Amino acid sequence: MVRKLIKLLSVLASGLLLLAATPSYGPGAIPTISMYIFQPSFGNAVTTPTANVFLAVGMPVNVANGFSFGHVVVDISVDDATHNSDFGFATGTSGGTCTLVSHVGATTYASTGIQTLVVSPSPSTLPAGVTEGASRLYFVWTSAATTLQLVSNSTLNLNYAGRTSIGTTSGGSLGTPGTTTFTCPTDSWAATVNMPALAIVP
Repeated sequence: MVRKLIKLLSVLASGLLLLAATPSYGPGAIPTISMYIFQPSFGNAVTTPTANVFLAVGMPVNVANGFSFGHVVVDISVDDATHNSDFGFATGTSGGTCTLVSHVGATTYASTGIQTLVVSPSPSTLPAGVTEGASRLYFVWTSAATTLQLVSNSTLNLNYAGRTSIGTTSGGSLGTPGTTTFTCPTDSWAATVNMPALAIVP
C-alpha cells in the first residue's frame, strides 16, 4: 500500500494522471475499474473566461476502454454570483467535429474554493480510444462574463491543444450534451500554461 501511494504521488508531481483502482479479474470476467482523471495545478495562476466564448483545452490522457463518471472537481479562485458559467467535456478528432459529452449546466458560483459538481447526464461516459487513437478529450468552459476565475497551472505543461477559442455561446451555457458540436482545435503540441486544475471522478 505504501509503495502504491509513493508511486501515485510521483506521477501526480509529473503532470496529468489517469488512475485506475486495482481491477478484480476472474475466469471470463470483465474487470470493473473506478477511474479518476486529474489535471493537477502547479502554482497559483488563474484562468479567466472570455465572455460568451466557447473555450477548450486538451487533456492528453489514454482512455483505452472508456469509463463513466458523475462529477467534475474544480477550484474557483474568484466567484461570480451574478453571471452564469458552465464547465464540461467534449471528444472529437484534431481539426474535425467535436461533440459535447457532458456539462455541469449554466449556473452561478457564489463561493470560492474546491467544488465537486454533478455533470449531466449523470453518469456520463467517455468513449473508448480517447487519445489512444485519433480521438481527443477536451475540457470546455464558458461564462456570460469575465468575472469567474479557475485555479490553473503556472508552469508549462505539454499539450496537444492549449487554451483555444472555438466558438460563441449564449447565457453562459455550453449547450446540450450529445447534440452540441463544434470544430475541434487542430493538434499543435506545445508547452502551455493556464490549464485549469480539475478532476473527473465517479
